[in-house]
Amino acid sequence: MSKALVNQNYISGQDGSVSFESPVVELSTPTSSLSYQIKWESGVIGVFSWKASIFDPKVWEDAISCDEKIELDTAQVSGQSSIIVIPDYWRQVEYLKFVFTPSEGSAGTIDCVIRIVPI
Repeated sequence: MSKALVNQNYISGQDGSVSFESPVVELSTPTSSLSYQIKWESGVIGVFSWKASIFDPKVWEDAISCDEKIELDTAQVSGQSSIIVIPDYWRQVEYLKFVFTPSEGSAGTIDCVIRIVPI
């Protein structure tokens, strides 16, 4: 197995009071694992939703085959961080990103590390 590629600064100090999209991950080579670790300050309230595309220009989808949407609601997490591991079907696409949609009153910053393990 190849060594994991880790980007400690994938997202750093992002304003949690506004909607934003993560940088697009291009999955041009097969991966055995793809995960995100997201941490946020206590005032951040909102939902992270993953999107996928195989088109360029990109046509984004939020569900693949029979797999459920991938979402993380900060209100449903007991702490201020979470790890999301992307399921196999989602790793078969060409492009992947997430969108953060804040709830009313959200404030603070968001950081994210991404880890990609090639096959």
